[in-house]
Amino acid sequence: MNRYAIGIDSGGTNIRIGLISDEGKIIRLHREKNVGAKTLQFDLCFRQMAHMIDSFLQLEEVRSVRLEGIGVGCSGQINRDGELFGHNREPDYSFQPVPIQAMLRERYGMEVKVINDSQAAIYGEAQYGAGQGYKDIVGFTIGTGIGGAVIIDGKICRGSIGLAGHLGFLIVNYDGKMSRAGVPGVVEDIASGTGITRIAQDAVRENPQRGAAILTLAGGSVDEITSPIVFSAARTGDAFASEIIAYCGTVLGYAVASMIHAVNPEIVILAGGVAEQGEYVLGPVRKVVETQVIWTARRTPVEIAKLGEHAGVVGAAALLLVHGNESM
Repeated sequence: MNRYAIGIDSGGTNIRIGLISDEGKIIRLHREKNVGAKTLQFDLCFRQMAHMIDSFLQLEEVRSVRLEGIGVGCSGQINRDGELFGHNREPDYSFQPVPIQAMLRERYGMEVKVINDSQAAIYGEAQYGAGQGYKDIVGFTIGTGIGGAVIIDGKICRGSIGLAGHLGFLIVNYDGKMSRAGVPGVVEDIASGTGITRIAQDAVRENPQRGAAILTLAGGSVDEITSPIVFSAARTGDAFASEIIAYCGTVLGYAVASMIHAVNPEIVILAGGVAEQGEYVLGPVRKVVETQVIWTARRTPVEIAKLGEHAGVVGAAALLLVHGNESM
């Protein structure tokens, strides 16, 4: 008999909620724009999430099954008690933790587990996607920003206060500019969608002639250049766009190499919208791994995730459906 759980992916743009089986199948899914994330209005985010759960619990498909509980992947810094205790922007020492896990347990009277949204996505890949069959995994989620997770012996590595897996803050240039989180030269500022956008805009401003193809796709405005436009230009054969992407992918490759040396995973998984561009990102990363990693680990496979935008919902539910995740 199948077991079921509710999975929630509360990211910086959307909140997704799904009824998930222990086979990783999505029985029902609903999505809304996250109305409070951009402005860091976490009370508003929680109210929206609770309203979505209330509505979801009334659905016949949900009412007809026995739920193991609710799993939540939430953007921001989540500690071992399921509290949102920090965010990845400017330091705010007055920030008061939001006890999401305890609040949801009290409200719904069932088991609730809350972790970071990137950790949930990679855990979903580990259980039902590209990481199936592996126990030691490093995963990068590469979209607007960069997050990730480290899974050791099948368990999510949380770290002493819950910050393990914030891979976007791997330092790839200690002399580089300070990130918004107060860390210098981080990979997120180069290889994320936001990073690629910034680098492309700067490159076209400096050399508009070589950047003509990118500029044309952006309607003639440098400020309208985005990472999807850069990838589109590369797919048409534009050398300048391809060089920008290769540079950003190579920097990501060095971050991957550092994690291979630190963790010695069986596989590295690249997830998120930027990673889904395929060989444009995968090629430079694999080249670094195959040539710059210590020789005994150069065959570490690097693969694109399989679950797409649903990885976070599936992974959050898996926190309740997969036994033995003692790290939770």
